[in-house]
Amino acid sequence: MNRFMIDAAKVLTPKQRQRWAERERIFEPFYRLRGHGEIAGGVGLGLSLLRQIAERHGGSVHCEPRPGGGSCFVLRLPLR
Repeated sequence: MNRFMIDAAKVLTPKQRQRWAERERIFEPFYRLRGHGEIAGGVGLGLSLLRQIAERHGGSVHCEPRPGGGSCFVLRLPLR
């Protein structure tokens, strides 16, 4: 994922770069998207915990845009 994002950043518009940065911020503790957090509830810890657990198991998690709107969360864990 990181290599793709670095390569993609060279061709993204400023607005697209902002969206990628926003997708990364949702994994920060207590960060919530404006508007959505008030509707859905929560305190902004779920995705942060998910990333920490994935990384401690040697994996990763990231968010990708879905065609037609919305998001797709990709969790990768190594097979052992």
